Formats: sequence, C-alpha cells, structure tokens
Amino acid sequence: MMRRLFQKSRSETERDQELRFHLERHVADYVAAMSTLLIGVTGTDPATYAAAVAVISALALLASWVPARRATKMDPLVALCYG
Repeated sequence: MMRRLFQKSRSETERDQELRFHLERHVADYVAAMSTLLIGVTGTDPATYAAAVAVISALALLASWVPARRATKMDPLVALCYG
C-alpha cells in the first residue's frame, strides 16, 4: 500500500515538473514575442502590462454598461413580448 502511494506521488511530481517546464517555456516565448512587437518596450515592462490591463478592463466595463443602461430604460413587459 505504501509503495503504491509513493509511486503515485512520484508520478504526480514528475507530471508537475513537466507542466512547469512547458509553462515556463511558453511564458519565455511570449515575453520574447512581446519584445519584438513593440519598439522601445521590453517584454517584461510592468507599465505596459498595467496599461494594457487597464484599457481592456475599461473596454469590458463599457461594453457591458451600455447595453445594461439601455435595458433599464425599456419596459420589461415590452422586452418580454418582443424578445
């Protein structure tokens, strides 16, 4: 029983190491690709990532706020009848 338990944990550890290796490789490829896309910006520039997250978040908020605002101005019974 204990032998099986140790074999299982060893195989899970090897799988975790393999997953970590592939993840690190893909992150390194992503950073290298990002550094070639923008001139004067490194792939690990935190200000660029923060600005990108801020812009995408603002667009997502706007994209959900506009239809919600429009929906609040409509009568629910009309929306159900014609929806």
